[in-house]
Parts: sequence; structure tokens; C-alpha cells
Amino acid sequence: MAEWPKLHKLHLLELMEPRSFRTLPFFSMGTDEWDSGSEVLIQAILDADLGPMVVVRSCAALEDAVVHEPPGFFDSVLDVKTNPTELSLAIEKVIASYARRPKDVGPRHKIIIQRQLRTPILCGVGRGGSADGGYIEIDYDDTLGRTDAVTAGLKSKRAYLSPYTELLPFPWDRIRQCADELREHFSPPFFVEFAVDATGNPTVFQIRPDRRSQQSPDGELQPSYEQLEDAAAVAETFGPLSNMADWNPAEMLGLRPMPLD
Repeated sequence: MAEWPKLHKLHLLELMEPRSFRTLPFFSMGTDEWDSGSEVLIQAILDADLGPMVVVRSCAALEDAVVHEPPGFFDSVLDVKTNPTELSLAIEKVIASYARRPKDVGPRHKIIIQRQLRTPILCGVGRGGSADGGYIEIDYDDTLGRTDAVTAGLKSKRAYLSPYTELLPFPWDRIRQCADELREHFSPPFFVEFAVDATGNPTVFQIRPDRRSQQSPDGELQPSYEQLEDAAAVAETFGPLSNMADWNPAEMLGLRPMPLD
């Protein structure tokens, strides 16, 4: 099982020879490389033959840190035509977005230029956990026909894929197969950014660890003693706010029900 590197996972995905998903051709470079030789890199991107339209993706080093930013925090630019002017503008925009965390700007950051998926019917960000019974949490959009609808905050719905349901409808069956294969190669919990095209084939753009559980509690907001006393007084005065929520089966079983013994 692969160890999580400090930078992006596209190289590891490319080496997997995946069975249930595909990756798209890409070119990656560091921000320091761009600063010292942008014209040479533009020519290298053109020589890579990524197609008439590409997406320029952010790949900040701190995305894999324990205190990291969520998908979509830094800019990615879609619908970039592969000519020097548009490529340069898009790359500069992504690099400029790294200044949102000015203390972290440096040569460790990368930029990914990747062939753009032209006909997505669904895109999303999935989370494969290690302590959730094999469930897969998916934030997705199937209405806008874009690959960045979720990460850009344009639109999102949520679904949970159960490992205990033998047959899933299209395209959720393909998505679960993809997530199951990724679990074989990457240690959960992780985030995977993906899309599904009209043929139902998932395309994986990036995968990175979910380190939220490793964050130090020191920086988290904790209720004060006075706030706890106030909450206790409310409960004593008005009683509990709910008693089994009117016996709602979803609340009784939870979001990820397990098989009965």
C-alpha cells in the first residue's frame, strides 16, 4: 500500500494501471520552475500534446499537511485553450491563489496542467474512511456538466454508498468499484476528486489523505464552564429537546447502518 508523499498523487495513480477508472494525461511543474523559465515550460506543455483544452489545477504542498485546506480552496482554471497566452494567464492565476496562505508560498507548491474531460455527467469528491464500516461519502453534482461544480462550491448533493448493498444503480456501481480499488493502494481515510463521463467510466483527478482526525484539538473551540452551565440550565428548565426524534428510523440506525449480529 502506497505511503502518502508530500506532493500530488497523479504520478502514483498513473503507475497503478487501474482497472475501474482512468486518469488523463498531465504535465506538472513547481512554482519555482515557472518563475525561472516560463517560456521553456510553455513550450514543454505544448509538446506534451494534452489536447485543445486543458484544466490548470492547483497542487499546494500544504494540501497534504495535517492542517490543510479543503478541496477547492485554491484556484483551478477550466476551459483553457492550449496556446501560450491562455496557458500563462491560467498558470499565473493559480499561483496567485497560493498567496491566500502567504506563509506557505514557496517552491514546494506545484501546478498541474491536465487534459480536460469534456463530457462529464457527474463530478464529485468522495471520502473513503477507515472507521466507517466501508461506507463511501460522496459530495457530487449531476446537473451542471462541469468537473469543478463541487470543488468550486457551485452545487453539491450528498450520497453514502453502502458496502452491504450488492447491486447499485448506474453510475454508483462504477464509483464504488473505483473507491474499492483505491482502498487497495492508498491508506484511508482519503479524499478523491473524480468525474464520470457519458460512458459511465470514472476519471480520477487527484487523491490525497484526509488528515482532519490528526489535527490537534488545541486550536478547536471548546465551550467554557459558564456556557456548559447555561446549557444545563436550559435542559433542566425545558427538558430534553427530542426523545428519539419521534422514532425516525434514519436517526435510530444512523447514516451508516451495519449488518445485525
